[in-house]
Amino acid sequence: MAARARHDEKPRPDARNIVAAYVGPTHDAETLVPAVDTLRALWPSATLRLLWPMDVSCPHALGNRVHGRIAYPMPQEVRDAATRVEETVRRIAAVEARVALVFAATGYEPYFPAYLCYLAGVPYRAAFSAEFGGGVLSSAFPPPARDGTARHLELVCAARGLLEEAQRTEQRSDRCDV
Repeated sequence: MAARARHDEKPRPDARNIVAAYVGPTHDAETLVPAVDTLRALWPSATLRLLWPMDVSCPHALGNRVHGRIAYPMPQEVRDAATRVEETVRRIAAVEARVALVFAATGYEPYFPAYLCYLAGVPYRAAFSAEFGGGVLSSAFPPPARDGTARHLELVCAARGLLEEAQRTEQRSDRCDV
């Protein structure tokens, strides 16, 4: 069982702050648990927040593995809820994350939560994409032929170098005397 996250911890402003966004149906949401466990195992000191669609139930199993959840409105709700989008961007920015991984179920696009992270100033945003993301994704990996758990684990593996580079960049900036 994964270590229980502390919800009262203040996020650290470095590469260890990770946003894990989800796009997909409720019935696929459980498949994200092993990917979150893998992120926790690779970066045990990371502050991990979920960026979750408002209309999708978040599995209880994920709640014990992360430091909190930020709900976001779906694109079809945005026309009527600009204030909710602004509030979501403010909440993402408050996490001071350096990395966002967008876990999109097969048939879903990662662009809207990636765009929210872009607006919040998250510099590294990665997901699977077969299309040009318009700069919303800083790293787009070719989608795998796999679905569910295997797909989400493959994103963690593909983005591992990105996460490590974000960490190295942060460590170099800590040593700068400017």
